[in-house]
Amino acid sequence: MLAAQLNGRLMPERQSCPNIKRLLDQCDEEGVNHNALVPTFHCMHTPGGPLKYALQGHQFAIFAMKLTSDNRYIISCSNKFITFDLATSDLVRQVYPKVQGLMIGLELSSDDKYAAAYTNNNQTILINTLISEFFIIDNPLNKEEHVQGICLTETNLIIYGQVTWSIFDLRGNFKEKRHLEGKGHIHEIRMSDCIDNYTMIIWTGNLDDPKMILETFEDGVSANKLEGHSVIALNKKQTKAFLCGTEGSNTVSGYELKDGQWVKGRTFEENEEQILMLEVSRNEKWCCATILRGFKLWHVETDTVQQLFLPHGVRNITKGFQVSSNIILSAGDKLAVTGIRRDLFCWNMETGALVKQMVAHFQRIVDIKSLVVGRENAVITSSIDRSIKIWNLDHIFDNERHIDKHELTIDSISISTTAGIAVVVTRTCLGVWDFMTGKLKFALANSALGTIITHALVNEEGNYIVSAESGDILYWSIADRSVIFQERQPDVQQLFFYKKQTRCIAVSRKGKKGDYTAIVISRDFPKGAIHWDFKYPFKDFKDIVITPDELHLVCYGFDKKGHQIFVHAVRNGDQKFKIPINYDGFKEVLKVVALPDKPSVIALIDVDKGNLIDIAQEKYL
Repeated sequence: MLAAQLNGRLMPERQSCPNIKRLLDQCDEEGVNHNALVPTFHCMHTPGGPLKYALQGHQFAIFAMKLTSDNRYIISCSNKFITFDLATSDLVRQVYPKVQGLMIGLELSSDDKYAAAYTNNNQTILINTLISEFFIIDNPLNKEEHVQGICLTETNLIIYGQVTWSIFDLRGNFKEKRHLEGKGHIHEIRMSDCIDNYTMIIWTGNLDDPKMILETFEDGVSANKLEGHSVIALNKKQTKAFLCGTEGSNTVSGYELKDGQWVKGRTFEENEEQILMLEVSRNEKWCCATILRGFKLWHVETDTVQQLFLPHGVRNITKGFQVSSNIILSAGDKLAVTGIRRDLFCWNMETGALVKQMVAHFQRIVDIKSLVVGRENAVITSSIDRSIKIWNLDHIFDNERHIDKHELTIDSISISTTAGIAVVVTRTCLGVWDFMTGKLKFALANSALGTIITHALVNEEGNYIVSAESGDILYWSIADRSVIFQERQPDVQQLFFYKKQTRCIAVSRKGKKGDYTAIVISRDFPKGAIHWDFKYPFKDFKDIVITPDELHLVCYGFDKKGHQIFVHAVRNGDQKFKIPINYDGFKEVLKVVALPDKPSVIALIDVDKGNLIDIAQEKYL
C-alpha cells in the first residue's frame, strides 16, 4: 500500500522535484507487484501546507467542540461524544448516549473531568470523561421553556432556560430550581467559584427591542447591574465588560468591576455599524465586533482600531441573538482568521488587508477555535461535513494542492468510456468528472435550492444524461449543460437503457408501505416520447431485469396470491404471463439476476442460494 499512498499524495511534486520523481517512478515499476490498485492522479492530501490534521469519526455534523484546559485534547459532539488527542490526532474515546436529536451545546468542567451537552430535543447529557459514564436528563424547566444553555462547575451542572434554571449534582440528581426575578429572558449565565456567585445576561426576548442587562450575583443576591443594548462581552474572570451603553448608538464602551461595582472605563472609537456579535480575544487584548461586512477590533489598552472587510459577495449573518461568525487572532496578533461558509479568511492585522482565502471544508464551517498556546499557532474548525481540522497558521501561505470533491456523499456512478467521463450522483447535484485526470469538470442541478437527485445514467457516447430529480425525469445535454426534456414521474426507483441506449425505462412507485404499485414507462432517448407503460404490484422493490436478448422484462412483485414473477414484452410492454414463486425452502429474494448465456433463465438470489427459473417454459430448474 505504500506505493499507492506515495503516488496519490506526491504526484503534484513530481515535475518540480527530481528526487520525488525518481521515487514515484520506482513506485510505478515495483509497487504493482505488491498492490495493483495504483492512483492515476492526485487524490490524497499532500504533506505540508496549512492543514495539520483532519479529525474524523462523527456520523453527523459537529455543532460543538471544546478544548481541555491543558489544550491537549478536544472534545466534540454530534450525536455522540468523541475525544481527540491534538498531539497525535488519535481518537482517544467515544461515547454514544443514544439520545434523539443532535447535541448543539457543550461545556467542560474546569478540571476537565466532566462534560455536558444539550440537544435540540431539550435533553442534557452529563458525562464523566475519565470513565465514560453518562447520565441523561430530560428538560427540567417549565413547560413553555426550552434549554437556552448549560454551565458546568467542579461540583454542579446548571441547566437554564428563559426564566428558570435547575441545579444538579454530577450524578444527574436534581437539587433545586431557581427563577428569574423581574422581567426579561435569560440570555446567558456564567458561574464563578460557586453556584451562588455568578453573572447573568438578561435581554427582552424580542429582536426588535435588544435592551440587555448585565447583572452580577454574590451569595445569590444581586450586587450590581449594568444596562446596555444589542451586545455584551465579558472576559474570562468576569471582571471586565464591553457593551453598547448608549441607546441609539453602536459605540462600544468598556467597564471594570471594582469593589463590587461596574466602573466605566474608556469608550472606543465611534462606531455607526450594527454589531452582530461582540467577543473578547483569547489574550484579552482586543475587543472584537462582528459586523455585516466584516469585523472591527479595538485594542483594550491603546487607541488602535482595525477594521477587516470581507470580499465582495460574502457577508456575516446572524445565527441567533448575539451569535454570528467569530474571529481568531494568531500568535503575536499578526493575523486574524475566521471561517465563513466553507472558506477560511485571513487578514494582516497591521494593514487590515485580506491576505489569504482558501477552501477549508466541503460544507459550511460551524465553529472556529483558537489553538494559540506555547509553540502552537493554529486554529481549529468544525464543519457540517463531519470533520474537525487543525490549521497551522505558520504555514497558512504555503501552496495548496487542491483536490476536487463533492460536498455530499456520492450515491452512484455511471461511466462513459468513449468520452472518458464519469457521472456521479449526490443528493444535491450531478457531477461530471474526467476520470483520466480526476478533475471535476462541472456540476448539474435543475434547481439551485431544494434539489433531491436519486438516480442518473450517462450514455456510452457521453453526450446525454438521464436523471431523476425532485420528482421529475430529466434528459440533459452535456455539451449545452441544459435540460432538453422534463416530465413528471415522482418516486423513481430505477433507470436503465435498452435498444442500444436509444430508449430509457424509468420505474417509479405509488401507494403505501407494503402495498405499492410500480409504474414502468419506456421513453425515447433523448427525445422523450413515451412508447408504452405498464403497472404491477409489489411489496419490496427489486430491480427489474431485462433478458439478454431484450425480449422480456422480468419483474419481482407481490399480489393477493403471494410473490410472483411478472413477465412483460419489451416490444409493447404487454404482460405475457406470471409465475408464482412457490419452490421449497423459499426465503426472501434479495436480487433478480439474468443469465447472460441463457436468455430465458433468471436467478432469484436469497441469503442462502440462487434459484433458477426458465421463464420461457415457466418452470423451476
